[in-house]
Amino acid sequence: MKATPDTCNMMRDDDDICPCAMEGMLKFLGRSWNISIIGTLGNHHQLRYGELKKKLGNISPKTLSKRLRELEDIGIVQRKAFAEIPPRVTYELTKKGMELHSKLLPLIMWIMQQEHG
Repeated sequence: MKATPDTCNMMRDDDDICPCAMEGMLKFLGRSWNISIIGTLGNHHQLRYGELKKKLGNISPKTLSKRLRELEDIGIVQRKAFAEIPPRVTYELTKKGMELHSKLLPLIMWIMQQEHG
């Protein structure tokens, strides 16, 4: 998901910000449910799978599981399994995930203002 000077296809000066660096992450975040999962976990610190599914609403179990795995693979979400009977698993944002959540909040707030203003 990272762009390097070698992969940037834009003509730019050295001090220009390269939007190519965002393309991979924006494509990933644009996948259905990813921003909702990040937002919900950011709002609630730590949730069990069933709690997260309930808060998200219409998401299918298959999609939620897949998205959580993908977010875990890139270091946005952390899955914690507890050695208890019955087994307990929780999900929360990693430090990287919390940073992303804090960067997304102004954009989400701006969008909400556009819809209601």
